[in-house]
Amino acid sequence: MTRPPERLRIVPVRATALVLVIVVSVVAVAAIERDGWQAFAAALAGFLVAVAGPAVVSRGGLRPAGYVAPSNLPPPPTHLTGREAEVAELQAYLEDAVQRRRVANLHGVAGIGKTALAVYTAHRAAPKFKAGELFARFVPETPAGDAIVAVRRRFIAALSPAGTVVPDSPWRQAVMYRRLLRRLGEDNQLLIVLDDVTGAALVRPLLPRTRWCAVVITSRNRLDDLPGKDFDLGRLEPAAALQMLAAIVGNARIVAEQGAARQLVRAAAYHPLAIQLVGMALANRPNSRLDVALGRMARGGGGREGTFDNALDLAYSMLTSGEQDALVALGLLDRRNFAHWELAALLGEVVLDGEAFEYSLRLTGVGLLERHSVDAVGVQEFRLLEHVERYARRRAGDRYDDTERAAATARLDAAREGRSTQQVDLADVFETEQQTLDKGNISRAFKNTRDAVALARDCGDREAAAEATAMLAELHAELGGLEDVRDLLASLPVEYPLPHVRALRIRAKLHRRQRQLDDARRLLAAASDLCRATPNPSEEIRLLRERAIVESLGAHPAAGLPLIREARDRAEAEAGQGRQLPALAYAESRVLIALDQLDEAEWVLRHGAQDAEQQQQELSRSWIGYEQAQVARHRGQHEQVLELALDALNRFGGMRHRYGSAHCREIIGRVLAVDDPDSAVRFLAEALETFHNCGDAWVEATAAERLGEVQAERGYIAEAVDLWRAAEQLYESIERSAASARARERLTRVRQHLAAHHTAVLGGGT
Repeated sequence: MTRPPERLRIVPVRATALVLVIVVSVVAVAAIERDGWQAFAAALAGFLVAVAGPAVVSRGGLRPAGYVAPSNLPPPPTHLTGREAEVAELQAYLEDAVQRRRVANLHGVAGIGKTALAVYTAHRAAPKFKAGELFARFVPETPAGDAIVAVRRRFIAALSPAGTVVPDSPWRQAVMYRRLLRRLGEDNQLLIVLDDVTGAALVRPLLPRTRWCAVVITSRNRLDDLPGKDFDLGRLEPAAALQMLAAIVGNARIVAEQGAARQLVRAAAYHPLAIQLVGMALANRPNSRLDVALGRMARGGGGREGTFDNALDLAYSMLTSGEQDALVALGLLDRRNFAHWELAALLGEVVLDGEAFEYSLRLTGVGLLERHSVDAVGVQEFRLLEHVERYARRRAGDRYDDTERAAATARLDAAREGRSTQQVDLADVFETEQQTLDKGNISRAFKNTRDAVALARDCGDREAAAEATAMLAELHAELGGLEDVRDLLASLPVEYPLPHVRALRIRAKLHRRQRQLDDARRLLAAASDLCRATPNPSEEIRLLRERAIVESLGAHPAAGLPLIREARDRAEAEAGQGRQLPALAYAESRVLIALDQLDEAEWVLRHGAQDAEQQQQELSRSWIGYEQAQVARHRGQHEQVLELALDALNRFGGMRHRYGSAHCREIIGRVLAVDDPDSAVRFLAEALETFHNCGDAWVEATAAERLGEVQAERGYIAEAVDLWRAAEQLYESIERSAASARARERLTRVRQHLAAHHTAVLGGGT
């Protein structure tokens, strides 16, 4: 699926939808031929639910068969004033399916509010688009061909069933993309937002040839030779500009100094971005009078003509001296994007890297810079806004003489040269940050690994960059971020054996989580073969552990025992591998629980917990606590389940580990369902939301199924059926993509639920 472009991000947008009517005559015949009368009963239940009346469900609940409806719009803007007419016109156009092709081109000068208007309107129109919403922002520095392929790949992944492999060939991608769009229909429409487009050629390959998809494009200039309608955005009306300023700084300040406020928005030429800069500068000085701010603006040269200089003079005047020095120094850069160490070089020895980073953050906070990431790795840079770049250059020209300018640029060139030739040993970055992760320092592991990627790229060390990227994929996989993992693995080169082994293992983990066990075994076998040619004890043990977990989910879980014992023997014998023992205890317990050897599992977990505590491995300790709760659940020891799962939940919460926390909430909800179904609903709903955001179709389907069972017990039959239908579609997508026997079993069970409750729904259950 997937969300954000900066990188595509998944930001769920909740909306209401109607249950789709199943044409029972067609579905029933197909079901009888394929699965017998039991499947027919399930299909009939779906029909009865549909005709019983429109049931309101969340966007997360109702999905077109075969994939989870994506929704990766960025959050809507906090302030959008003075654009009511444009919003109404754009929304009406997007929702009018009578139009043959709905392509809206919002164009206007930089900072006029194109993206804000597009995203805000897309959120308002989202309920009409049952197939979802897709958002992509184009980075100007990216070559057009690469940008088209990257965006199309993400859109294909978002519109496909879980586990779908997106082809590498651009031609095959284009064919697959068109085929997916042909599935759209009147009751299954899609909305696409393409932001910051520099030319029609960039988006033409992405425009659907169907009336059931609406597209919003934002650009500086009108894009020629495109179908659809133009929307030319101009400056705000004076009253709307004043209203926007009030929304940022507070209405009381505007009412108290109305004359000064009017002069401020007039000086900003009623331009939204300029007003925002003025507002943010004033918001950071809540005790500053507006007339004093006007005076500062004037002393900074604010009487000049132009849209932004007056606003920037005000923002500049309210910076500290160090922040002013930093902004002026950035005017010496030869490009808008920069890393904080480049700013430190420009400022000289008086400023350390850490201080330069803080200055960059503060300038971002007042709207003069923006954070920027060029790809899925998420290496953070800063970027000067276009108008700020021109302003900083003018300030730098006024401040620096030729000698000072030459000295600063020489320092910058030396810093860049030194970084590119720096001899840094990054060979062990994966194992080093794996230990950071084991200790539960997840944020630090992310930061260190991204820093390692950035340094490796600057040094031209492609293998080290691949190792660090593989570690980022490991981190995202640990947190359940399936789409992030797929994006990272897609960018990994295959010519370096060890990163490739790690990538194969991580891909296998994704397939295992979807219960696509044959695919997981195939990938692990390939990784094991490659690892024998490039021995690495740590990775060999991880491969054995992952293979054991895969077998614990299959028809013959005992096959996992020799694998985990071999891994344990090697970890105990190999120097430095004892740190893997807690994770092996977790894996062994999964095999033993699958074999119903609960006493042995309890013993293994108890000793694993001791190892984890001795080695200060908070991550393994948390997962072991979760597995201990699973053992207690299998024994029917509900109080012990709650105690153990709540402890694990607190541990995961302390690490900000959303995926682990959701698993704990799910098991707590299952146990509470026996005596406290109201509380169970809360825990299960929170788990379901997290699993949906992670894109893990299997656990999302499981949580939806169990939440449906609890809702049915509470008498909320319509809600239960909505949840079961969502689970049914998710299981179908897994079964279709991998012929998973487990998915087929779950499908049968969910259809039994639907069949058993169709009478209650038809009778108007709660």
